[in-house]
Amino acid sequence: MLHPPVIPPTPSPTFSGASLPSPPFPSTPSSSRSYQIPLPPAGPYGIVQQVHPAISYSSRIAPLHVDVTVSPSQLAVRFELSLLDEPVTYPHMTSVVLFSDLLPWSTRVEAQTPGGVVTIFDVLETLHTALRTPISKSEWNSLSSHTQNSVSGAFYHRLGGIRDHLLREKQLRKGVRRLDFLLGNTKLLGISAVADKPGVFTLYWGSAN
Repeated sequence: MLHPPVIPPTPSPTFSGASLPSPPFPSTPSSSRSYQIPLPPAGPYGIVQQVHPAISYSSRIAPLHVDVTVSPSQLAVRFELSLLDEPVTYPHMTSVVLFSDLLPWSTRVEAQTPGGVVTIFDVLETLHTALRTPISKSEWNSLSSHTQNSVSGAFYHRLGGIRDHLLREKQLRKGVRRLDFLLGNTKLLGISAVADKPGVFTLYWGSAN
């Protein structure tokens, strides 16, 4: 049986600059591919929301499939920056809300620039930061014993992938993060719009291994 991980007494107001370990990138679409979003069909209440095909879970075009433990600034060297800067939805939105069955929290993504629209980069960067949030003691105590055991297993598995002893000890002291609730499924497979809920999207995850 795993020992319960260290839980900070209060959530940290800032995020660590230390990068979490990440597996090699999976195969990705060619950066030369054109990702033009066609005009979506009009429904009874106006134009239907459409997700950019590069990050759409239901897209026929191979999506980005990126590991959210990797800083988005590192992703820019693997994809054309113009792709990451494209709006994540059509019609364009100034903010979106993301949720997942694996996470007990929703994540709001705001446009980075005043009066701007939410881009693919905004989504990836916000998720990367939000998932590094430490879990408070009260949040931990509210979980069932089954969930605690599952998250503890993911926490120690993550630490086991850190080869640097000092960095591993540092991460151990910081305790469980929201990232560990994904149980190792840190590869973002895409997002899809929630019917009849404008601006709300579901996250889909897969194993990073």
